[in-house]
Amino acid sequence: MVYATGERYASAREQDLFLRLELRGHRSTATLPLGPNRLALRVTHPGYPGLPRDLVYPDSSTQVRVLDEKNAPVTYRLGESFLMQGHLVRLSHLTPAGDSLYVAVTGPEKSPSAYGSTPQLLFQPTEATDVRGHRVRLTGTERPLVLDFWGTWCKPCVALTPALHALHRQYGASIDLVGVALDEPQKVKHYVAAHAIPWPNLVVPANQAHSLLTQWEIREYPTFLLVYRGKVLYRGIGARGFQELTQRLAQLP
Repeated sequence: MVYATGERYASAREQDLFLRLELRGHRSTATLPLGPNRLALRVTHPGYPGLPRDLVYPDSSTQVRVLDEKNAPVTYRLGESFLMQGHLVRLSHLTPAGDSLYVAVTGPEKSPSAYGSTPQLLFQPTEATDVRGHRVRLTGTERPLVLDFWGTWCKPCVALTPALHALHRQYGASIDLVGVALDEPQKVKHYVAAHAIPWPNLVVPANQAHSLLTQWEIREYPTFLLVYRGKVLYRGIGARGFQELTQRLAQLP
């Protein structure tokens, strides 16, 4: 079934995997059918301020804004997923010309109680050993859990170290702040010691990166997750994502 008027899929496999939504109004808006309902989407390109939308190309700054079930606007990046009306929606990619948006929809048989890293899904508890040799259990049940996915090689990640120190000083033991580094253990140990980082940091070696990407869908660094009462409440990327996370954290009861 073709959901976008006048558009064609590049292959039969592409049609099986995705819905292709034609972007209207200078390539900025689309409508996604979800069962009997329709979800309005708006695509923006913050990386090209001031330019008409039909003159820009999709890049890592491209965002998709939707209204959640409480009619509050929520912004996602390409590659991210969200739960809406019992459906798991993944914003896959744009066409090279930026005139159509590909989405993958699972549901409504996908239960909201499923585990994942998408907001409103349950967080799968896990246990691991940090770079100091201490066992760390990640649950986000009794206290809010903030996960920082980073690496010593990532300049935007290390630039946020002072902000993470400030967050740790502000909340202390009332939250669990844990770093998850895609890096070499010795480099992380040296960085943690050199910057007097008191919160736990786990290391995912490069040869295990695929499992990390599969479990938490981490594609950009830094990525932040906020988990509370066993549920993923927020997922954000970069300095703007961290700022939004701190605002969400401050609003928790």
